[in-house]
Amino acid sequence: MDAFDEALEQFKRSGAFIYEGKYEAKYLNTDHITRLKNSFNELDPNKTYQFHLSNVILDPQTNQVTPVRRRQSTRTSRSNSSSSSEDASGSSAFAERIAAFEQFNTEQAEAKFSLSRNEFADELLSVLKSGLIWSSIEIEGVYFQQGQEKKDYLSASFHRPLLSHLTRHDSLTRLSLDPFFLSEGGVSLGNFLTGNVNLQDLSLGIKVGKLLDWENLGLKLAAHRRLKQANFKNTALNNANCSGLITLARNNYKTDIIFPELQLRDERKLDIKWREEYQALTDRLKVYKNTPEQRFKKECLSEASILKLATKTLVKINSVQKITYGASLHDSAGPKAKLAEGAVRTIG
Repeated sequence: MDAFDEALEQFKRSGAFIYEGKYEAKYLNTDHITRLKNSFNELDPNKTYQFHLSNVILDPQTNQVTPVRRRQSTRTSRSNSSSSSEDASGSSAFAERIAAFEQFNTEQAEAKFSLSRNEFADELLSVLKSGLIWSSIEIEGVYFQQGQEKKDYLSASFHRPLLSHLTRHDSLTRLSLDPFFLSEGGVSLGNFLTGNVNLQDLSLGIKVGKLLDWENLGLKLAAHRRLKQANFKNTALNNANCSGLITLARNNYKTDIIFPELQLRDERKLDIKWREEYQALTDRLKVYKNTPEQRFKKECLSEASILKLATKTLVKINSVQKITYGASLHDSAGPKAKLAEGAVRTIG
C-alpha cells in the first residue's frame, strides 16, 4: 500500500485526510483526486473532516510535453546538419524558420501545460468545495513543478475562490496557507475573517505583502471574536513584511501572534532599521512569554507608556484648544503628575 492509499484509508477511518511528504515531496495526480472524491460516498455528511496537504507536487499528467521537446530537438539537429551544405544566406533563413518553429511549439507546450495545470487546480478546489464539512484545512508547500528547479506554488488564483467558499462555512476552526501572497489575496482573506466567525487558528506563510495589506489584516484579526492564534512563523522576512509584523504587534493585543525567527539569511535582505526593531520586538516577546493581555499591560500600562501617551495626547489637543488645569491639581504636584492628570481629564 502506497502513501496515498494509506492516507485515504485513514481518511475513511478517522475523518482526517493527511497526505504529506516529510523527507521528500509526494505526488498527487488526477487518479488520486478521483479516488478521493469517490470516497466521499462512504462518509457521513453530518460529521466534520480535516484536509491536510504538505510538501506535495501536483501532477496534471502532462508528461507528453517532454517527448515533444525531444522530438523538436532531434529535428533541429538533423535540420541543422542538412542545412550546413546550403549557402550562407539560405542557411541563415532556414535557421530562422527552425527557430520560429521551435518557439511556436514551445509556446504551445507551455500553453497546454498551463491549461492542464489550471484544470487540475480546479479539480483540487472541487474537493474542498464538496458537500463535506471541514473543520481544518492545511495547504502547505503544494506546487506544480516544471523542470528540475522551478516550483509554481498554489497562489491567489486558487486561494481567492477557496476563501470565498469558506467564508460561508463557519465549521472551519483551523486554516493554514503557505505560501500566501497577501498583496494579491488580502481582500479575500479579509472577507473570510469577517464572515467566518468560528475560526480559532490561522497560519499564513506570507511571501509578498505591502504595509497597507498588513494594516488591514491587523484590523481584521483584532476584530475577530474567537481567533486565538495567528501563526506567521513561515513568513518571509523582507522590509515590507518586517514592517507589517511590527505594526501588527504594536496594534494587536487580543490574539496570540507567532513571529518568524530572524535568520542570518534574512538579515541580508533587511534595512538595518527594520532588522534592529524587529530583533528588539522578538527579544522582548521571548522575555515576556505572556498572554496578549499580560503583554498589553506591560507594554502599554507602564508609567513610562502612560506618560508618553499623555504627552502625545496633550500635544495633539493643544494644537486646537488651550488646555487648562482644574483645581484638583495641587501646587505641590510635580510636572509629570500634572501632565498625566491633565491628559486624563481632557480625554475623559
